[in-house]
Amino acid sequence: MLVAGGGPGGICAAVAAARAGARTLLVERYGFLGGIATAGWVDLLLGIAPARTGEMVVGGIFREIVDEMAALGCARPFDEGIAKGRIPFEPEAFKLVADTMVLGSGADLLLHSVVSDAIVEGDRLQAVVLEGKSGAHAVEAGVFVDATGDADVVTRSGARWEMGRPADGRVQAMSLIPQMGGLNLDRVPTRGGGASENAQALMREAMLAGLPAYRWHTPERSPDERQDALSFNVTHLSGDPTDVRDLTRAEVKGRRDAWEIACWMRETVPGMERSHLQLTAHMVGVRESRRMVGLETVSGDDVLASRKRPDTIARCTFGLDVHC
Repeated sequence: MLVAGGGPGGICAAVAAARAGARTLLVERYGFLGGIATAGWVDLLLGIAPARTGEMVVGGIFREIVDEMAALGCARPFDEGIAKGRIPFEPEAFKLVADTMVLGSGADLLLHSVVSDAIVEGDRLQAVVLEGKSGAHAVEAGVFVDATGDADVVTRSGARWEMGRPADGRVQAMSLIPQMGGLNLDRVPTRGGGASENAQALMREAMLAGLPAYRWHTPERSPDERQDALSFNVTHLSGDPTDVRDLTRAEVKGRRDAWEIACWMRETVPGMERSHLQLTAHMVGVRESRRMVGLETVSGDDVLASRKRPDTIARCTFGLDVHC
């Protein structure tokens, strides 16, 4: 089995397949695993349990990853995460744990490799072409899992896909996550407090004056108490995530916006007077891209109605999250 894409979905697919005895290869375009959790610096795991019941609906290999990070002191313990509905973690720990789990499962791993083409015979995908520093080479498999996030294998093999709203194809906004260092974490506005509401009001005023942000995002404090840094999900970037020119514009604008927002935070937000822009994510975070047209489609109405299906293989608690 070949799994294309080493984000959370690809990691779990590869580990599960290898543990079940399948000869498995996991392919990832970056030099590390984790996808949006590491390259996108989205350092918060959500959708574990619904707030109204606290019933755990996500576990398995995902829980193993959290438990391993928690053992390193780099993630909120899983049971505590169920109670709070979210698990902050350290992206570097995620990379380390993912490497260990994938290779420990018996799966093979190939980094710095992208799917550039597909070889199809009749109506069957026979192989994908991988590109990297070593050049191009084809890899055959009996089963292919497209975990690229952009349906790259699906698209290159000629299978059906769709993207965006039916009316105009528009997709949700992308974001480039900045991390601010040098914070006084005892004074930075925290989730649910009055200080957070004040920060939201200040940012709304600044946005009306031209600040390139879309909201005050109150971050979760890192599990590592030694940290003096926080990540902020505050940028909104439009464009087609499958168009390299749009991605280039989004990356450039995202860095410029992050710098401007960081300056505003330093001048305005309590506890950030001595802060600095420590880093921006390795990649712009994509919320919506190409989707494979499968045998069945889960619709918005299905989600709103909590519709159950007899062939369900997974559950999720995260709601409809729209970023225009």
